[in-house]
Amino acid sequence: MHVMRVVSHARFTNPFMSTFFCSFLNQNMSLYLKLSSSGQGRYISRFLSHRLWSAPSRLCFAIYLVHVTIINLYVLSQTTKLRYSHLDFAVSFAAIVFLSFAAGLLIVVFIESPACRLSKHLETSLSAFFSNADAPKHDEIRQERSINSRAQSLGEQEHELMPITTRS
Repeated sequence: MHVMRVVSHARFTNPFMSTFFCSFLNQNMSLYLKLSSSGQGRYISRFLSHRLWSAPSRLCFAIYLVHVTIINLYVLSQTTKLRYSHLDFAVSFAAIVFLSFAAGLLIVVFIESPACRLSKHLETSLSAFFSNADAPKHDEIRQERSINSRAQSLGEQEHELMPITTRS
């Protein structure tokens, strides 16, 4: 009689899966970068640059910036030794996520959005200022057109002798 021996591969499952997942993730990222750099990743780029993602991306970045500070404030404000239990961990995790989300939302609403609007306003006003500074004024253009039309009516020889005067 043949006895089948069951070998437990449980100790190989976790390292194998983690290695496979990391390799799979790296291959997909390298494929995306290759496609995007050659101009062929338009569907993925269109999906990721959809305006639906703009608000969550700003909020996630603000949460990313503030979450370590909130974790440090929570841990350093403890007056007793931390004792680990699943319930304490779940409550602490939920509190830190909520506080990070709330702080990120406050940062986006009261700091980032007004700063973006201010920078757009400054950019448009500065571009208008510098484009108008280099452009000739409306009166100067009208005067130049009238001089050119007089020169055409008088003829080429008289135009060379005629002084050009400007009004101030």
